Amino acid sequence: MKIDRTARLIIGNINKQFGKAAKIKEDVYLLKPFKTLSEDEKTLARIQHKGIFAQMEAMPNLIHGMGDLVFEGEKFALKKDKLIQFAVSMGDKGLETKLAKVKDREGLYNICNKYCFKLLKSCEEEARRLVAGTKGKITLELEQTIEQMRVDRYNKMRGLYEALANKSVNPRVIEIENILKTEYGMKTVNLEDDLPRAEQILRVVKGLKVKGFPIPDNVIVSDLHCATGELCKIGGEKTMFLQSTRYQVASTIAGADPEILKYFYRFLSPKEFTIYQKSLQTALSKGISQMSTAMEDHIVTHECLHGNHTSLLAFFHKALPSKFKKTAKEISLYTNINTNTAEILTELESKLHLTGMLTLEEMELYKYIKQFQIYA
Repeated sequence: MKIDRTARLIIGNINKQFGKAAKIKEDVYLLKPFKTLSEDEKTLARIQHKGIFAQMEAMPNLIHGMGDLVFEGEKFALKKDKLIQFAVSMGDKGLETKLAKVKDREGLYNICNKYCFKLLKSCEEEARRLVAGTKGKITLELEQTIEQMRVDRYNKMRGLYEALANKSVNPRVIEIENILKTEYGMKTVNLEDDLPRAEQILRVVKGLKVKGFPIPDNVIVSDLHCATGELCKIGGEKTMFLQSTRYQVASTIAGADPEILKYFYRFLSPKEFTIYQKSLQTALSKGISQMSTAMEDHIVTHECLHGNHTSLLAFFHKALPSKFKKTAKEISLYTNINTNTAEILTELESKLHLTGMLTLEEMELYKYIKQFQIYA
């Protein structure tokens, strides 16, 4: 994956303007009490927190019950064959062997789910290791190395999802898929017959288009996507992956599974996870919002707006001036855990787009980061 001279100039400019890259820390950050919530916002936060607590205890055992949704009985053999073909195309002998031995839908879903988590975990952990060894300077060579890792992961992830993809049959979902292609120029759209997610995507895309924001080139919804949402910028195209609403429902009603917890909280040892869980409960009990808004369309908006900045590490891993650090942590629980500049900017931009307002401190931070924003 070649990154040309323009990228080198961008990296140099960001390094010069923004200061050295912040070394990635392994500890978990906590929000301080966010005391500026109105009573209505506190009520929303309390409702939201109940869902978060349920997911903390339940998320992990998302496997049970999902196999029936993803791999219907009559399609099991076909799905298994397509997955084996995918493993062969990837040259992944280990995955091929596991798939060949599986005998039921739940086992097949288990393998695929863990494969997706492993892809994300290995890519992010290696990127963190490489960045941590830069001593504060992001080089073009490092950008190229990590970009190739992203491309490899993207190709495997998308290949797996497409091997399992079902065509939508709900007339309204099919209509939305066609609208996204014909009216908004998307190339690949697979909404997996997920009507709630389809309606969200259409609303968000319409709203962003009116304001001139970039929208994804491709949208793929999957029961297997291990994050709520993600935007991948590969080969000049932006592909948005979204977790299906079926996955989210299953995750809140299932029981706990410590083994999957280790996949989900992928950077934490069992001891670190225990500390993280207690800290999260403390933060939530103080009325801190999970995201910068509690609005239904927030996740889809957030992922779309990742298309509004560069993917260069030199932009992601910049240390903010100390005067902005408190504000950054109080935007949401999400920005307290995901402290990179791109996530902070996208959370602020999502709040501004969805609510039309930011606090004075948030606006100052937003303008500060925005001046360094380089469109992808």
